[in-house]
Amino acid sequence: MDTIRPPGAASFDWSLEVVRALQLRSDDLAATAWWQGEIGGVSRPIHLPVTIGAAGSGGSPGRYEVVLEPGAELTEVFSTLVPIQPDGTPGPPFSDGVALGRPFYPAGVPVRIPVDLDAAGPGLYLLEIAATLPGGGGATTRIWLECPAADHGLGPEALDGHE
Repeated sequence: MDTIRPPGAASFDWSLEVVRALQLRSDDLAATAWWQGEIGGVSRPIHLPVTIGAAGSGGSPGRYEVVLEPGAELTEVFSTLVPIQPDGTPGPPFSDGVALGRPFYPAGVPVRIPVDLDAAGPGLYLLEIAATLPGGGGATTRIWLECPAADHGLGPEALDGHE
């Protein structure tokens, strides 16, 4: 189910009729929110943090996870979180090449990568996820994240200093 939220909207009430009808569990659900922004002169999807829970349940602000579903077995997964400066250039890494350190990453099994935006603070970040493969080589993906201040709603108009 997709929805488009107006700028400044802080929540979305999703009907549970489909979830109940399909007998989905919380492990079966995922959510993503983004807006199209410009970083260093390049248009990119900038992802926003999302919390899923019952209305009024709160959640763990700032403690999020990115879920990676590998198409092949992986040897190790690493994450790097880098702040993006106002001019669009990367700053010094907040965390650099942190290994998840799990014994096994089978193909098709989701890998949950913790991202502590609360400790990082408000701003724009680049999350780089790198993985090594059993036969050698690897793969890398990059995700741009916006961590709004606690009192901001979702959407580009609610985020100061970003186009």
